[in-house]
Amino acid sequence: MSHRVSTFAWKRLWSVGSNSLYVTGKLEGVRVNFLVDTGAEVTVIQTGVFRRLTTGKALRLDEVPLDLAAADGRPLTFLGRGNLLLKVGELEVEHEVLVADIDADALLGYDFLKLYNCTIDAGAGKLTIGKRQLEQLGTDVDKSVGTRVVVANTVVVPASSEKVVMARTSAQMEMSACAIVECSESFLRRRQLMVARALVDPSKGVIPLRLMNVTDRPVTLYEGTSVGQCQPVELVDSIASERAKCRTVTKGERSGAKGIIALGEHLEILAEKSCVDLSKEEADRVRQLLADNANVFARSKEDLGRTDLVKHEIDTGTAKPIRQAPRRLTIHKKAEADKELDKMLRQGVIEPSNSAWSSPVVLVKKKDGSLRYCIDYRKLNNVTEKDSYPLPRIDDSLDTLAGSKWFSTLDLASGYWQVEVAEQDRPKTAFVTNRAKLKLNPSKCCLFQREVSYLGHIVSSKGIAPNPEKITAVVDWPTPCSVTEVRSFIGLCSYYRRFIQGFSRVCAPLFRLTEKETKFVWCDECDLAFKKLKHALTTSPILAYPEEKGTFILDTDASNLAYGSVLSQRKEGNTQDCVIAYFSKAMSKAERNYCVTRKELLAIVASVKHFHHYLYGAKFLIRTDHGALRWLTNFKNPEGQLARWLETLSISL
Repeated sequence: MSHRVSTFAWKRLWSVGSNSLYVTGKLEGVRVNFLVDTGAEVTVIQTGVFRRLTTGKALRLDEVPLDLAAADGRPLTFLGRGNLLLKVGELEVEHEVLVADIDADALLGYDFLKLYNCTIDAGAGKLTIGKRQLEQLGTDVDKSVGTRVVVANTVVVPASSEKVVMARTSAQMEMSACAIVECSESFLRRRQLMVARALVDPSKGVIPLRLMNVTDRPVTLYEGTSVGQCQPVELVDSIASERAKCRTVTKGERSGAKGIIALGEHLEILAEKSCVDLSKEEADRVRQLLADNANVFARSKEDLGRTDLVKHEIDTGTAKPIRQAPRRLTIHKKAEADKELDKMLRQGVIEPSNSAWSSPVVLVKKKDGSLRYCIDYRKLNNVTEKDSYPLPRIDDSLDTLAGSKWFSTLDLASGYWQVEVAEQDRPKTAFVTNRAKLKLNPSKCCLFQREVSYLGHIVSSKGIAPNPEKITAVVDWPTPCSVTEVRSFIGLCSYYRRFIQGFSRVCAPLFRLTEKETKFVWCDECDLAFKKLKHALTTSPILAYPEEKGTFILDTDASNLAYGSVLSQRKEGNTQDCVIAYFSKAMSKAERNYCVTRKELLAIVASVKHFHHYLYGAKFLIRTDHGALRWLTNFKNPEGQLARWLETLSISL
């Protein structure tokens, strides 16, 4: 599919002055100031303006294979396109507009000017549509040059109040350890909000801003609203600093031997540890070397390079796309996963995808206790043609150092992200999360209810319970007359098995009826199990919600036919442990031959694996009535199955 590139006079938008022609119009009934730009091929509105238009109404945007670029080739953030009601002067039409991250509120592009026979009198600064001449808006447009700063999320600033909001730059600016943010005059005039001038670190991705609302009404700022400009500044050490020696640094010139070469903070540390064994003259040469090549060093963890010499290709031959469902994450990991995902989106190393391929996310704990965001590509690797690029032998590399006296080591900043994946292979690297851009059906939504029905359950502040309407189907179920009917009944009950303690043990007679080569005979034992399941569902307890705080307790037990457990949590303010869920499973023929101690250990291991998404990464209490399991910590050199089970657990008694 070919992509068309539309070019905009980006530099002129950033330095518009008295020669820029503005006219007042309306979009969907909302007053907007249009910049008349014959250099823009299409009509564009700012992302923040579009979000303002969508308040209280539904406006649809379509995705299109279109790339937006500035005149200098810099890409623009593009949201979509749609048909909006546009009014300029007496002309009111439905016109196609693009929504992009531009500087002005809106651009009246060449497509509109040509279609509606518009005439521009550049000398008089007038725009004529047909026979109607429009007065231009005032020329008091911001003249400052810099990167635009926009609100990161929709916020409300209360009346006569001050609030700290998170912002970001509208485009990637040259990384700097320090920059200054200033309020734009147009923002102050339109919104009557004051933005405190501040020194910030733009490399962190987010910029905290102090906004003051001096009016008597709250002001809403939508995501993408422009509030000011951000410009890099040079840090100068204070007189009291030991490093603040007399220096003469002229921009574009090298400092002489008499001065000290100014380096960024990230390079000062490298320079100091690199010059320990060097003379002053050699140290100055090292500092000059670092200054001349400062662009090859990352200023922060988010400042990543991107090579254009090679792209990573994934040759899967004729293999069909592999799709895997997302894995459940523990409560403790979800926040970390979202934080890391947002970071990668800011860095531009990942992007939203609509791929036929899908791999699950895996969070791996590092040595320092932090989490590494990984993707399980094992199934993708299995269908990938292997490359034969052997790494050089380490001992051969070491042998080449003979005669060397000075040594240096270089390490890439997140080198994994600095080699792009080939365009045609990017869909294969898609991974799936629990976040998506979906739309809701308002007629089927419920808000602010005390309790709601959700997927066959009743959820409330008390906890989770089976939906009585669904349970009625179980209570009214007739006595099964065939194996098929038994399986259907078990399947319906299994949906609520987390509410039934010892489900597998109670259901054991019914399970035996479904085994192969077993004659169907409905006996008294089967009828008793049938009635017990009905009674258990109608009297099932309300299960509590798991919380991040509070100790989990796992009570396990095993019989000759099945094993199971109860997961509960000890919460603050509760005198009793709150039940989270029940678990049970029938034993296989081989497991029934285990000794009592091994059966009890099986119950523990299977329960821990079943409740892995609650227990992993947290300390919890295991309670069992089999005291012989205490010898587990004293067992030396375990082998086979026992060794594998003990590897699953980290037990302290």
